[in-house]
Amino acid sequence: MNEKNIISALNSLDDRFLLEASPVSGRGIHLSKKAAALLIAAAVHHFRIGKSVTQLYTGDISESDIDKLSSTTEAWRGSIINETFKDVDFTVDCVTHDLYTDHIWITAARTDGGKFECKDGEVYFIPLEFSHYGNIEGARAYDPVQEGVYYNNSHVIFGTAEQDGTLSIMLDLDAFDEPLENVFAGFGDIIRIRDPYSGGTDSAILEKQRETTPFPQDDDANDIVPLCYADILIRLDKDDTRFDACKEKYENWLNEYRNLYTSQSSEVLSGELLLKTDRVTNSSIVKVSEGERSVMLSATGLEAQLPYEVFEQIEGLEYDSTLNVNDYYTNAHVVFTYKDGTSEVISDGKASGANGEEIEISVISVVRNTLTGEKSMHISLHFDRPVDSEEVSRISVNGTDIIKL
Repeated sequence: MNEKNIISALNSLDDRFLLEASPVSGRGIHLSKKAAALLIAAAVHHFRIGKSVTQLYTGDISESDIDKLSSTTEAWRGSIINETFKDVDFTVDCVTHDLYTDHIWITAARTDGGKFECKDGEVYFIPLEFSHYGNIEGARAYDPVQEGVYYNNSHVIFGTAEQDGTLSIMLDLDAFDEPLENVFAGFGDIIRIRDPYSGGTDSAILEKQRETTPFPQDDDANDIVPLCYADILIRLDKDDTRFDACKEKYENWLNEYRNLYTSQSSEVLSGELLLKTDRVTNSSIVKVSEGERSVMLSATGLEAQLPYEVFEQIEGLEYDSTLNVNDYYTNAHVVFTYKDGTSEVISDGKASGANGEEIEISVISVVRNTLTGEKSMHISLHFDRPVDSEEVSRISVNGTDIIKL
């Protein structure tokens, strides 16, 4: 088996294009600076993020799209805590950001030089996902290295098989509008299987993955959530009477789950990859707060709270009577104008449904303060084509400027 190649720090390079990792004890070797620089140029500067941007897009991808996305890329800084795959080499490429989510991009390559490839209808599925934020207070100290990894299955992760035979894997982490710091993340096992979303027996894997029962209350150790075992174990002290019962129930569930996907998959690559991330500041988000106006803009999302008077100025919006929690409006054409004078339609108020049909989406809402009765305008919009948020100078809806950055 080949040695695991981990990119070491390149102090002579610009910080933004620096990829850092610590080798697994006794197994890692450093790439030469030339080899590492070539990888950085391929994976970061031209932003192939593991040679795939398809997981962030719907539709065709152009070179300009890749250039725009490259400006939102951050170097990943951290260490590989554990890596037990025998047949796969991993490279942690970089970090990208949405408004509330960080994405850690990983490229997997077979150590024997073979390719990751799927037959028609097959996918590479990552059945076990782990994440824990050490910088979030309110829970007991928890060290996954010492106490073991308790996977949580709230995310469905698929790998993208690339033309060069590598596999691109994107880990989603809830960002909480904080720097990505002191976070554990990883996964266990990579399996090739018929797409579980296509139905049939494979769909049982998703059903088992999402199996839920109530969160444990008081002294009842029987009410356990397989979906959230990591959270449960973080909150239960080791001397808690529920701890052993919780752990046993988790391990039983995990064995059943592994037996299920192992019996249905055409290939199982077993192992565990566990990362610990050092501080990565989300510099790709623009925030503006001014009186009643607040805007947060990332590469692929916009969240804005604006005075009701702004809403009254916008023409052409259509009231959506199907939702009654707030007042929702569709037919909102959102346009970004950039510092160089060019503009781009970010959303035309429509999207494609599950069956390919065109559907209206609500991007504008009017929210009433239940105490004061005052109303404000809210925009919550996620778009498929990333933009350089630092270059946006003006945002308009149906021809009316809602804010200038």
